[in-house]
Amino acid sequence: MILNMKSSSLEAERNSLISNVDRMRAQVKGLENKKTINAK
Repeated sequence: MILNMKSSSLEAERNSLISNVDRMRAQVKGLENKKTINAK
């Protein structure tokens, strides 16, 4: 779904949400890596 956002504040909010999600994904990936290292 593509939203056509004219408002720059909405665009900035969307970008910050995307970067937050990316950061959370990276943290989850790091936690999963720690688990596999500990499991060995």
